[in-house]
Amino acid sequence: MAIATIRSKICSSEVVADAPGLLGSGRQGAARLDGAGAVAGDAVAAGVLVGAGTSLIMMPAVVAATSGIDPRDAGVASGLINMCRQLGAALGLAALVTVATTVTGHSDGSGDAAVVDGDRTAFHAVAALSLLGTGPALLLRTAQDDEGRPQPPDAA
Repeated sequence: MAIATIRSKICSSEVVADAPGLLGSGRQGAARLDGAGAVAGDAVAAGVLVGAGTSLIMMPAVVAATSGIDPRDAGVASGLINMCRQLGAALGLAALVTVATTVTGHSDGSGDAAVVDGDRTAFHAVAALSLLGTGPALLLRTAQDDEGRPQPPDAA
């Protein structure tokens, strides 16, 4: 009973709608770091926002992916979720490294300045993609039941 209550609060559409904004804000903060002795507080703040956004999105994603799964298939579903998450992270990182490397190679700066320029562009790109996730999350907020909260699968 307590787990269903906690899950309904953690997996609420408000939390899901806030997560992409936190991710985007943290990544935008990371893009502002200049590489010339950035203030440690700025780097920590960006990391905290990204960590909070990631934490808020992971639990609802796992709950949504495993809801309605036969208990005998729970291990397979969990393994599939983890494999997809790792594959997505690898492909996303490869795309961001490609963006950063391309911009670094075409940068007007040299040395560290060119690398910072490439990294900054990659962070801006991932921040924009994160913020694009806010739209579908806000649409989820309007697709709730009459009580204002999505119902967990076993809350009958």
